[in-house]
Amino acid sequence: MNWQSRKRAAQAPALVAGALGLFMACSMGEDGSTKDPRSTGSGGSGSGGSGGTSTTGTGGSSGPSGAGGNSGIGGNSGSGAGGNGGSGTGGNAGSGNGGASGSAGGAGRGGASGSSGGSGSGGNSGSSAGTSGAGGSAGRAGSAGSAGSAGGAGVPDAGGGPGLPDGGTPPTMIPPVKGTCPTFQTGANMMIVNGFTMNVTAWVGAKPPAGSPRGPLVIYWHGTVETGQTAVNGLGQPAIDEIVRLGGMVAAPENTSMTGQNTGNGVWFTGDFDFADQIVACAVQQLDIDTRHIHTGGYSAGGLQTVYMWYLRSGYLASAISFSGGTNSPVPPAMQDPTNKAPVIVAHGAMGSDVLILDFAQASANWENLIKQAGGFYIDCNDGGAHFNGYTRLTDLNTSTWAFFKAHPFKGSPEPYTALPATFPKYCAINAPGTPP
Repeated sequence: MNWQSRKRAAQAPALVAGALGLFMACSMGEDGSTKDPRSTGSGGSGSGGSGGTSTTGTGGSSGPSGAGGNSGIGGNSGSGAGGNGGSGTGGNAGSGNGGASGSAGGAGRGGASGSSGGSGSGGNSGSSAGTSGAGGSAGRAGSAGSAGSAGGAGVPDAGGGPGLPDGGTPPTMIPPVKGTCPTFQTGANMMIVNGFTMNVTAWVGAKPPAGSPRGPLVIYWHGTVETGQTAVNGLGQPAIDEIVRLGGMVAAPENTSMTGQNTGNGVWFTGDFDFADQIVACAVQQLDIDTRHIHTGGYSAGGLQTVYMWYLRSGYLASAISFSGGTNSPVPPAMQDPTNKAPVIVAHGAMGSDVLILDFAQASANWENLIKQAGGFYIDCNDGGAHFNGYTRLTDLNTSTWAFFKAHPFKGSPEPYTALPATFPKYCAINAPGTPP
């Protein structure tokens, strides 16, 4: 069972002129800039010095120029102009140093960058009234602008962790909603399709924010005299918790519609796939699930139902696991999408021991031969046990099953399992009969 993360990388362009910052990382950070009240300081004017009285004496020096205004954020650069002598040599104009622009505020995660400080305004020149003295001295330069303020902290990733691996192709055979969708919630749910009622036990996440990674959907079929709660045995609670965290759903039907063809011993029928279609359609509507990650599994009678779903819903099924399932039919059902041979795990016990009415080890071998003939991919896991083994057949594969689902999106290529991952028990093998312990 796998699941899409896809978390989107953050972007942090700084916009100097507008004092705005944007940072995208699955969420929008706050604008980190502030406005200083000293934003446009102006230099005061200096008073001119009086000129000398003698006809040949030196002129009085000019008064000091006004100091350039202090800039706040966005202040203009200061420039002081020198006072001119009355008839002496003109004083050189004092040039104020432009205020240094403020450095951009450092962005927090998702925070906006700080705005640049503008340059300070120049001081006005001092005036000189000397009649024949030398020109007044230059005015002082305006002071530099202050630095921009730092960006504020960004909003944490709403996904809460990584999503499902990328890959695969969105299926084109997603069914439409029939009638009204229930509002799925964790616990008991009721669905009505074609006038029939089905109860569904579910574990339901929350719809992720737009642009965030989306969660998978797993449909689990229980065995004879069991309930949907046995999905915990088949998938493991840690996997269910992760599916919920990703915003996905595990749905376990409780009862059959008894419509269509019997897929085993009367526990499930092919008409129950109409409810599977409704679960898929409503999960897309309510949770915006990752349609590349729709998986199924089941035990015993549920394993037989899983095999039928592998054929009849190949138009959207990404991968599957059959615990003591298989088929005894030499002519399999027609595939909904013949181009999609979804990868599978085929788990069973020993021939002559994994038996309840039929020999599930033989039925599993029959299915594997059909998969091989169709050019599909399977992993055989033969634990050598009986049909009832305290669910160890299921729990031994919990970690491997969830990793298998995540690694196998709809029509993913190339096949990622060129060798058996270490999480699988030693009695499993790729495209070959496993060796029981």
